[in-house]
Amino acid sequence: MAGFVLGTAPLFAVLGYVFRRTSRALSGRLAALTGVVVLSIAVWTMASALQAGGWVTFDGPDQQSAASAPFTVEGGDQGGSGGGGSASAPGAPVRNDASGKQIVTVTVTDFYAPAQITAKAGVPTTLVLHGQGANGCARAFTIPELGVREIVKQDGDTKIDLGKRKPGTLRFSCAMGMKTGAINFS
Repeated sequence: MAGFVLGTAPLFAVLGYVFRRTSRALSGRLAALTGVVVLSIAVWTMASALQAGGWVTFDGPDQQSAASAPFTVEGGDQGGSGGGGSASAPGAPVRNDASGKQIVTVTVTDFYAPAQITAKAGVPTTLVLHGQGANGCARAFTIPELGVREIVKQDGDTKIDLGKRKPGTLRFSCAMGMKTGAINFS
C-alpha cells in the first residue's frame, strides 16, 4: 500500500495544483457552468422519459415519408390477371400476405429501421421485429400504449400481433426511451 501512495502522490499533487489554479481563474463562472450542465442533463432525461412513455416523439416529419411502402401481396399477382399485380418489394417494411394479413417489419440492430412506417388501418396486422445482430437497449422493445415488452432475438424474428388498428399513431421505443419510432395507421 505504501508503494501505491508513493507512486500516485506526485500525480495527485499536480492534479490538486491544476484544479486549485483553475477554480481561482473561473471563480464565479464555475458554479454557473455546473448549473448549465446539470440543467441540460435534466432536460435530456425528461425528454427520454416522455419518449419512453409514448407521450411525445422528436422525430422529424421528413423521416416519415421515407419509410412508407406500397401495400403488396406476397407472391405477386393480386387479381389473378397474370401479370397485373405487383410483387412484394424485397425489404419493404409493409406488405400483405396471401391471406390479406398486413405484415410490418422493423429491423433491429442498435436502432430501429425504419423508425417511421405508414400502414393501413382496419387490417389484421403483425409486427415482425427482425433482429440482425441486435444489441444494446434496442433489444428491449416496448409499445407503451399496448403494454408490450419484448426482448428481441439477437438474430431472428420476434412477432407481435397488433390486431386491427384504428387510424392513428402507434409509438414504440426501447425500454430506456432512447431509440424510438412509430407506425402511422391511416
